[in-house]
Amino acid sequence: MSRDKIVSIVVDSAASLPCDFNSIKMIQVVPMKLVIGSESFRDGIDIDISDLYKSKHQLGTHTTTSAPSPMDYMDAFKKAAEYSSSILCITVSSHFSASYKSATLAADKASDEIESTRVLVLDSGSAAGGQGLVVTRAHNSAQSGHDLDHVVSVAKNVINQVTLVAFLDSLYHVWKSGRVPGLVYFGTSILDIKPMFELRQGRIRNIGRPRTYNRASKRLIEIIRSSVRDAPGPLHASVMHAGDPDGADRIREDLRNEFEIEELFISEFSAVMGLHTGPGLVGVAYWV
Repeated sequence: MSRDKIVSIVVDSAASLPCDFNSIKMIQVVPMKLVIGSESFRDGIDIDISDLYKSKHQLGTHTTTSAPSPMDYMDAFKKAAEYSSSILCITVSSHFSASYKSATLAADKASDEIESTRVLVLDSGSAAGGQGLVVTRAHNSAQSGHDLDHVVSVAKNVINQVTLVAFLDSLYHVWKSGRVPGLVYFGTSILDIKPMFELRQGRIRNIGRPRTYNRASKRLIEIIRSSVRDAPGPLHASVMHAGDPDGADRIREDLRNEFEIEELFISEFSAVMGLHTGPGLVGVAYWV
């Protein structure tokens, strides 16, 4: 296929993509950054999620994240332009990061610096597996030979539908980062509560506080079942985890037994996402 007919995808590392997508030359992943103490690391390049958890326990609140810079995105656009004349950039929700702003600034500049290349930026309204599902659908459309406008239309359709539901094993990391009071953390810890939340179109809401891991897993499947009960068509789903591959495997099998599946993969949180949740998160992003 000639360069003029190829659409490349650029995405930040907040997305949880299937492992085999990381080696596709038509997908450029722009690393977000983690600052641990006085050192800066590129997500997925200089640090992985297991390294992060070790450092987080040692450094407590001295760990932060930052979005890719416009220059980071420009570099990715230039690489993508080597293969294609059309580029779709899909960012983590603008409610959580300045990634979308950086990407749009770079796209504006790219119109002058990269000849014969069209760049569009979309806010996924999601993160992790939700963002990943937008990317996989857009990439599949591009691989089918569709032009940029059609690929954007396909991506927007998923953005409007995709929902992410997950539960945390503990509020320890959320407490250490200052996002919940200590009293809340200690209360959930004593009662073995697994806080559940939903992310949809850039908004997070709490949806339950089941006690014990098994109850939380069952509740996860119940929520998805209720959500898609009357929806036509098969399920597209990404099972995500932060250091809990066995839990993700069990959820994947539950989904296979319960639903008609068109797309189903497991992905591990990147370090930049795992920083905000700590180890033990399990969740599912899905759409029909």
